[in-house]
Formats: sequence, structure tokens, C-alpha cells
Amino acid sequence: MILAKIDKSKGRETHDYSIPAEVLQIVGRTGLTGEISQIKVRILEGPDRNRILTRNVKGPIQISDIVILREVEREARKIRKRR
Repeated sequence: MILAKIDKSKGRETHDYSIPAEVLQIVGRTGLTGEISQIKVRILEGPDRNRILTRNVKGPIQISDIVILREVEREARKIRKRR
């Protein structure tokens, strides 16, 4: 989903390369105090459609939510168990 926005004050056109993804699974919590959730998402649009990624998100999240990703190249590292 590419949105073109025209900035009226400067007359420039900017592109928004945001990609929607559906939350399939909440893998676990990470971060120093557990404020980050690691999730598995399925890309809904674009050339990477139906690809499944692992991402880290901050804030409340639940299965079947739609998150907007700014890029789909990076994947989060797996959560390691503490010693």
C-alpha cells in the first residue's frame, strides 16, 4: 500500500511505504522489564505477501490485530532463555 501525500506548504510529494501485517502468534516478552512483545506476523500486501516474520512491538497487542510495518527486510532475533 503506497500512499502519495502532497505537502501543501512546500509543494513536494512524499511516499508512504507502510505495509499492513496480521498478528498470528505472540511468542513472548522481552526487554529489560518485559515491555516489548515478540510476535509473528503475516504480511498482507505487497511483493512479500503471505510471508511470515518475527517482529518486536511495544504496547498492547493481541492475536488477529493489524500492525503497520515501515519495512519488511529485518527480522527480530529469537528470545533466548535466561541462565
